[in-house]
Amino acid sequence: MVTPKTLLFLRSVILVYAVVVMATSVALDVSEGKSFWGYFTFWTFLGIIVYFAVAVYNSYLYIYSSGQKVLDARPSLVKLLNWYLYMMPATCCYIVTIVFWVLLFPIWQGSQTRLWLTTSQHGANSLFMIFEFVFGSVPLVYQLVWPYLVTVGLYVALAFVYHAETGFWSYAFLDTSKRLFWVYYIGIGVLFLLVFLAVTACHRWRDAYRKCHSMDSIERN
Repeated sequence: MVTPKTLLFLRSVILVYAVVVMATSVALDVSEGKSFWGYFTFWTFLGIIVYFAVAVYNSYLYIYSSGQKVLDARPSLVKLLNWYLYMMPATCCYIVTIVFWVLLFPIWQGSQTRLWLTTSQHGANSLFMIFEFVFGSVPLVYQLVWPYLVTVGLYVALAFVYHAETGFWSYAFLDTSKRLFWVYYIGIGVLFLLVFLAVTACHRWRDAYRKCHSMDSIERN
């Protein structure tokens, strides 16, 4: 395990890098007249930024306040919000990565800047959350599947709003004019559920392994 100050530093580096990527991506989209708010990638990467901002703050409190006591003293609602802010990018990042590299990348074209942004948002995104899985301590439980599915459902609703506003589907497989489009929706739903179950199982194994081997995490979020 890394020291608390090292964890704070590494989290800060990831946060700054992610903010630079997001700012560059949004600025480039705006300059090219593109809409970005309808894409799941945007919201997932924004979730990563929000989570790491919270994680940096938690690390700072742990180091420069009263250690684990200040984190444990937070209201239950704040702890639940912290878990939620971690859960969404910790699960959805893998879906973004899988869907892009399996379905979208073979037909993707763009500049070197776009390639850097795309690699960061569809590859480094998962590496960031793997880092947090290894060195962090936020737990995941199967009961969180309900707020997880509700959030996914809200994105689907947003995709319909995006289509109504722009006339385009953010992803071709969401196009309801296609024959048997509902098969895609069911498949996507199954994929989201399977990824959630797999990621949650990995977190439960991680926590059990640490407990069995008396490996205390640096900070228990």
